[in-house]
Amino acid sequence: MLGLVLTGHGGFAQGMENALAMIAGPQEQFLAVSFLEENPLADFEKELQGAIDQLKETCDGVVICADLVGGTPFNVAMTAANEDPQVEVIGGINLLLLVEGSLTRYTATDPERFCQELAEIGKSGIFHGKIKGHEKTNEEEGI
Repeated sequence: MLGLVLTGHGGFAQGMENALAMIAGPQEQFLAVSFLEENPLADFEKELQGAIDQLKETCDGVVICADLVGGTPFNVAMTAANEDPQVEVIGGINLLLLVEGSLTRYTATDPERFCQELAEIGKSGIFHGKIKGHEKTNEEEGI
């Protein structure tokens, strides 16, 4: 099993964690770490490393899911991953990738391969256009 750390700016991580729990249920070996403007960078780095260390105790590896490629949470995650072969980072995380990852990580043991597969899913999960016959009705419900 792979552990997941979700990180991002402001309340992104907690908001995505709540959305994930609504769709896929509460998650084991999953930690959300927020990068807050009012907190020192050193505190965020320490909290992120603590989450990684905690998950490594019981998981085959750790995947850090960051909100924005090139942002501070992503950059700090990349530094941690560069120092540890059991840690991988996927940036530009969205709810589709988080749900898919939460369902497939229980049997995954290779963080690098797991991230490659998620990246492919992410590419196929973006849609733009219109679907004929998909008019709004009052009876429709979503997830």
